[in-house]
Amino acid sequence: MEPTRRASRRTVLLTIGIAATAGIVATAPERPAWAEATPSGLFEAVNGSVVRIYSQELIVDGVDSITQRIEPSQGSGVVISEDGRVLTAAHVVQSADRIIIVYPGGKSVQARVWAAEPAADVAILEPLEPPPPQRHARLGRSDRVRIGDRVTMVGHPMDLEITVAVGHVAGRSTRTSTAAKPQGEVGGIEVLRTDAHISEGASGAPIFDDDGRVIGIASAVLREHAQPIGIGFFIGIDTVRRLLIDERSMWTGINGHWLGGWYARVFNLPRAAGLLVERIASDSPAAALKMRAGTGVARIDRHNMRLGGDVLLRVQDIWLSDEDGYEKARAAMARLGPGDTLRVLVLRAGQQRELEVTLEAGIR
Repeated sequence: MEPTRRASRRTVLLTIGIAATAGIVATAPERPAWAEATPSGLFEAVNGSVVRIYSQELIVDGVDSITQRIEPSQGSGVVISEDGRVLTAAHVVQSADRIIIVYPGGKSVQARVWAAEPAADVAILEPLEPPPPQRHARLGRSDRVRIGDRVTMVGHPMDLEITVAVGHVAGRSTRTSTAAKPQGEVGGIEVLRTDAHISEGASGAPIFDDDGRVIGIASAVLREHAQPIGIGFFIGIDTVRRLLIDERSMWTGINGHWLGGWYARVFNLPRAAGLLVERIASDSPAAALKMRAGTGVARIDRHNMRLGGDVLLRVQDIWLSDEDGYEKARAAMARLGPGDTLRVLVLRAGQQRELEVTLEAGIR
């Protein structure tokens, strides 16, 4: 059985800078007294904070003969601040070239990624123009969630109107990457399981507790023979708070595959680990570095992998193969701001190449 997720895509503008968290709040006005602890009452309390997300990505295929195509995708998200920032799944937006948030009421606003950690499959989007007035959800605490607790997912599966799915917390684990695809190794990623139905297009949808607080973000579903079997995965909100709000992981624009252990040997890496660069968003730090994305797909060890691109080996002076190398590189990038230099070492066509760029501020 293999957990998979729909590879929705995402992104726009260079989004590095000071690791400020202005505008993002951990709590919002208390739930109205009339919002009973029932699915219908909870829905009335949180309706207005859940959004649709549409993204487009330019895909380049081929080696000798190059073809280009636009790949559209769709997901869900939840408003978490008064200025309209949206929490979603990173795989919905990590390497897209255009992102649109559709707020409740129908207004569409172009957005960019404000922070992202693909290893944990979480991201925060920032609208590029003032959004319409809307509710923003309260963030809860996933460490207080117990197995057996009732949870409610609210999202837009298959691009439908807003949809509610009720279930229970079926289990929990702590990992170094998400259930579906390793994109790095970050300690303490809290992954919870639920029997609440998570459909295609609901990636990034909020998972609420009975008090109407967000306790997680829908990430993936478990499949057997390509068919969902009724178990979904969501990332705990404590992981979101740590990686995106407290530390603000830098969005790189890279959608990749972590190469460690067996993979490192198969790819003949000069080090024990690296990150295969599969896709790159335009107007991202990776694009500014002139990193190369993959152009052909091969299936290796049950994973469809886009090959032909760079393999990231080092960030600043930190080798990804070092102990906690990915975590240290993530922390180093989080400290960078406008005017700082980002330096990487990549493996390209069997040769190691140094790349660097002076980071520019995105529109704020």
